[in-house]
Amino acid sequence: MKKYPPYVNAYGKIPELFKEIKKASVPPKFAYDFLHTSLGLKSSSYRAMIPLLKRLGFLDSANIPTQAYKDFRDDSLSGAILAQRIRDAYSDLFTANEYAHALGKKE
Repeated sequence: MKKYPPYVNAYGKIPELFKEIKKASVPPKFAYDFLHTSLGLKSSSYRAMIPLLKRLGFLDSANIPTQAYKDFRDDSLSGAILAQRIRDAYSDLFTANEYAHALGKKE
């Protein structure tokens, strides 16, 4: 079975999501209400950010922030944490091409 990434309609707001995660306190549970009120991502299309965070390993199956989520908030670790979480979440893609992040749309 292929593991497709979660569909995120508001993909342009993904950088804002991670910027806001760094600013806000770590919630006991990451729910739509937290996304809406604390992070300021109010559109219902942002709900897809939660499955994305799960896929990346920032949230567990119960939407509780993981250690990776907490470590990401540290500016000195955030780039390395996000890169590793992307490699892990999309390991099939990076197995096929180690430099998948640099591929163009056609490739």
